[in-house]
Amino acid sequence: MPESCPVDVMHLVFLGLVRDLCRLLNGTYFKTTELNNHGGRITEKQWKDIGIDMAKIESPTSWGRYPRNIEKYIKSFKAEELSNFLIHYSLPLLFNRVNQATFKAWQSLVLALSISISYEIRYEEVELIQKHILIFLHF
Repeated sequence: MPESCPVDVMHLVFLGLVRDLCRLLNGTYFKTTELNNHGGRITEKQWKDIGIDMAKIESPTSWGRYPRNIEKYIKSFKAEELSNFLIHYSLPLLFNRVNQATFKAWQSLVLALSISISYEIRYEEVELIQKHILIFLHF
């Protein structure tokens, strides 16, 4: 019987959390329509535009898979694609498409996770990660 299990950030965070956050943003997370109507939601047209714009991005090959239209293909996205979406593409794609409070919370999440997946983390950065995760959670 194993005594512990390491947290797999690629699957737990990127395939789990990021995919759910996208569904929360585009209003498809809850089965009850009323629950999907919140201040951070974007319109269906904005979500389609984000997908179109994402597919046009020419990213370095060192980032792995080329960006695909998130609106069309999110269900088949690999963890690597959702990681790239969050870390590299989401902030410019969401800028001026979500309200300011949502964007600031998203910025905090991107910063915290970018530092968290670094090869080395200094003690001061742990405090910064905690601070920004709390900002995101209080959103």
